[in-house]
Amino acid sequence: MFYNLPTMGNWQDKGQQLRKLRMKKGWSIRKLAQEAGVSKSTVCDIELGRRKPTANYLIKVAKALDVEERELLEWYGYLEPVPPTLDRKLERVAREFDTIFLDHLGELNEESKRSLIDFLEYLIEKQRIKE
Repeated sequence: MFYNLPTMGNWQDKGQQLRKLRMKKGWSIRKLAQEAGVSKSTVCDIELGRRKPTANYLIKVAKALDVEERELLEWYGYLEPVPPTLDRKLERVAREFDTIFLDHLGELNEESKRSLIDFLEYLIEKQRIKE
C-alpha cells in the first residue's frame, strides 16, 4: 500500500493541481505555508514542479486545504489507489489506516512491516476472490 516510487507523469502538472486547490480556497502561497506549517519556498517549489513533495508535506497541505490526504498521496505515487469495488466502510477504514500507517511506519521493525504487508495483501486478495 505504501510506495516510494518515482512519480508517474510530470511533477509540474501535479504542482499545478496543488496550486488549483490552493487558489480554489482563495489562499496565497504565504497563507497555505502558514496554515500547513511549511515554508513559502517549499510551497512555491512544489507548485512549480521543481521538487517532489514528501508524504508528510502532502498530509499537512491536505489538512490545511481540507481535502482528502489519500488523494494527494495517490497523485504523487505514495499510495496505490483504493480499488473502486471496496465498500464505503472499508474505504473509510483504509483512508484512516493510511494516515496512521504513515505516521508510525518508522516505529515498526522489519519483521513487523513484513507481517503487516503480508496480512494486508491477504485481505486484498481475499476481496478480489469475492468479486
